[in-house]
Amino acid sequence: MKAETSLGIDFQGVGTSFHVARELNYKGNVFFGGEIGFLPNFLSFTILADRNFTQKHTIWSKDRRQEDDNSNMLQLIFLHAFTRWQPTEAFELDAGIRFSQFIDGGPIMEDSFGYPKFIGFYAKPLIGFEELKIGGRFDFGYMSASDSRNANEFVIIVSPLIRFKFRFSAF
Repeated sequence: MKAETSLGIDFQGVGTSFHVARELNYKGNVFFGGEIGFLPNFLSFTILADRNFTQKHTIWSKDRRQEDDNSNMLQLIFLHAFTRWQPTEAFELDAGIRFSQFIDGGPIMEDSFGYPKFIGFYAKPLIGFEELKIGGRFDFGYMSASDSRNANEFVIIVSPLIRFKFRFSAF
């Protein structure tokens, strides 16, 4: 029996990612894969952050004093290693580890972070058809910046997405 491989493209606003996943079990519902993405994601929403990474649209924040300065942060590139569970053709869930590199797109000033990083876990529940699904990515982890403040905060970020996926049999 040949193992199946899944290739796909996820669109998160302007941000785009490419993934490949290889079947791990004979029923074809568990896969392991990797993903790389680039370009800013203008549709992401910060659900939880503290002072250093709170933005204007952050829902829960203890301290909003820097939300105007932080609103220029943009994701440049990200990497994922994940496991995909697909119990039916209509539903799938990716879960794994995530690394993202951001840029503080504002003017270089004392409040600029330069290049903040995100390291953590994520989950992507999706529903739809075999080739086309909609859903979201939920990121849970730490955002940090290597500036004089050594900012390091737990954040939760949500991003809606659309997925186009293709499956084929491999050797």
